[in-house]
Amino acid sequence: MDAVAELHQCIDSGMEKLVAIWDDIGIVGEQRSARNRVVLMHLGNLLDEMVREEDQLRTRLKQNVDKYRTEVARLCTELNLSLYEVGALPVQFFTSCIIAVAM
Repeated sequence: MDAVAELHQCIDSGMEKLVAIWDDIGIVGEQRSARNRVVLMHLGNLLDEMVREEDQLRTRLKQNVDKYRTEVARLCTELNLSLYEVGALPVQFFTSCIIAVAM
């Protein structure tokens, strides 16, 4: 099942449960319509919040890529390496650099 179908199923299941509860406690007519609007508002707010958070994550990731790309270029200059030679360095070099930075 794809994600959209799962989302529909989740919403349908939740709404069926809410309708059953509303039936049991006698909520009908305008009260039920009002509660439906509240459910829609909550779902919309949740999705809006998730979109904002994911957009912020995307922005941070792009900024980090740019920052580290600049840092790699700076380090290559300091080490007199071209950017394309970085992959030629042994793994131990990177490990020792990571340990040094962590201290």
